[in-house]
Amino acid sequence: MQISYRLKPSYTSSDILKYDTPFATSEFSKWLSGQKSWYDDRRGPFIFANWNQITPNAPALVKLAHANVGKSPDIGHQKKLEQLSNPFIPQVEIILADGYTGRNGYPAPNSTHYGDDFVTFIIILLHPLSRGSIHLNASNPAGKPIIDPHFLEYEYDIQAFIEAAKFTRRLAAAEPLRSLWEGEHEPAAAVQSDNDAQWREWVRENMFTVCHPSGTVPMLPLAKGGVVDSKLVVYGTENLRVVDWGLMPVQISGHPQTAVYGIAERAAEIVIAANS
Repeated sequence: MQISYRLKPSYTSSDILKYDTPFATSEFSKWLSGQKSWYDDRRGPFIFANWNQITPNAPALVKLAHANVGKSPDIGHQKKLEQLSNPFIPQVEIILADGYTGRNGYPAPNSTHYGDDFVTFIIILLHPLSRGSIHLNASNPAGKPIIDPHFLEYEYDIQAFIEAAKFTRRLAAAEPLRSLWEGEHEPAAAVQSDNDAQWREWVRENMFTVCHPSGTVPMLPLAKGGVVDSKLVVYGTENLRVVDWGLMPVQISGHPQTAVYGIAERAAEIVIAANS
């Protein structure tokens, strides 16, 4: 989920590319010709934190997680519960993003805040307990699969987002960040900091997925729900391998790009060895 702030007039964000068409056109031309421009990738700072760093309610969150899935035979749930007690494993990522990146979209032309510049805090729950499913469509096997993400299936996930959002607001209100913005854009007045019912509603209405789904074809023993074995072969087949992030049964505490490279390199070794 995301919390956004309107920058003071003395600051400019990448939102200028959305409301200043001549400027955007000029900068895009620079980018196409290899010159430095506003279309170059600009990364903000990242925070990776465990619950003890985020909230004094960390013990209650861990207790809630165990109450939600402590009796689950799912190996992913078991691993996540182990990780909750490890202070070296982050549970939350917060990205300070350049510009408005919320789910409602940049303000429309002629609206109150069209032409404003924003900064957005992107709050990511790294190890949600909720787990979705993906299946072939029995009535149309060649068509799109049936996907049910099961977002916010467990109360832990909702309370975790609430605690992370409260922390993010405190972070934005601390200097030097507080000197950058003139007002909170979202959720603003819709959520009072100490009102958990309002936070709960905001989470349910504004949470969305980020870019790293995993576990769709987990590399686990077949009896524990696995789809591929340690050689990346799909159970019940010969020489049919899966080589992508879907084979990871549990998301890592960060972005998976380098780990995917490692999987691909190991897969190449396995395939070469099997055919040599």
